[in-house]
Amino acid sequence: MEASVAVEKGLLIEERRRRICDLVREHGRVTVEDLSKRFDTSVVTIRLDRTALEAAGALTRARGGALARREDDDLPIVIKQTLHHAEKIRIAKAAAALIKDGETIVLDSGTTNVSVIAKVDQLHILITDTAAREDVVEELRRRGVDVRWV
Repeated sequence: MEASVAVEKGLLIEERRRRICDLVREHGRVTVEDLSKRFDTSVVTIRLDRTALEAAGALTRARGGALARREDDDLPIVIKQTLHHAEKIRIAKAAAALIKDGETIVLDSGTTNVSVIAKVDQLHILITDTAAREDVVEELRRRGVDVRWV
């Protein structure tokens, strides 16, 4: 990371961890010391973040810092949900605006589709394929959407 970094104070834990993931992807590596300064928090807190992110598969811990995971490593779903969050929200808003009451849509499995579901209101029927993840189905049912399998 750069020698002079912008301080990002007051982030929630998950926001800070998302930013750490972003920085690791952007730079390929980060140090505990740089992260501590950037987020104006203790090195102990950053080490806890690093441990949690490694356990979730988001990065690889290294002495004094963290490294990006290799591209060919598949990420756990809990990490995929945090990646490219802003883009997923923009896509979700745009997709939800195209869905009209009474229409049938098909959603494949994927974390962006969870974001779409969160933005859709008052769908009567949604048909999804059998590859849909259970969390997507449960979110739909919680919202009163009739889920049918094809």
